[in-house]
Order: sequence, then structure tokens, then C-alpha cells
Amino acid sequence: MDTSIFRQTRPRKLSWTERWPYPLVILSSTFAFGLTLLLYPYLEYAPRFLLYCAVLACSRLCGARPGIAAALLTTAFSSVVVGPGTTDQANWIEGVD
Repeated sequence: MDTSIFRQTRPRKLSWTERWPYPLVILSSTFAFGLTLLLYPYLEYAPRFLLYCAVLACSRLCGARPGIAAALLTTAFSSVVVGPGTTDQANWIEGVD
């Protein structure tokens, strides 16, 4: 077993998911938020769909901690602009008596 402290070893190359998970979270969440604002008239019944897609992508590509950060960031985005859902917007309930 070689235990020399003078042994030369190459540093391990980090993949892009190890180097840039949190900037990817910020960029993807902000991009999804911008698309949500842009497409809000078309996403009337599911305005948070694109934000959830950003959380899913960040969790899958970067891991649990960046996924949690993406969930917190998109929650803040959705609560500031989209707001909480109300029963007044649920037009599909009108047909039920």
C-alpha cells in the first residue's frame, strides 16, 4: 500500500452538475417564472405547472439539495405573482349543484 504524502495525483474533474447546481436552479426557476408570466392567459387553470417542471428538472439533474432550493424559490415566485388559488377561479365547479 502506497501511503506517500509526496505522491502526485491528478485532481478529479468535476461534472457540470457538481460545479453549477445552484446557478442552474436560479436560471431554470427564473426562466420558468418568466414563461409562466408570459403564458399566464393560456395557463389559467394550472399557472404553477411550469414552475413545478423546473423543480422536477432541478431535482432530477442536480440532486436533493438543489431540488429543495428550487422548490423554495419557485414557491416564492408563485406566491408573489400568481397568488393562492381561490374557489372563484374554479370554473369547472359551476356545473355541479
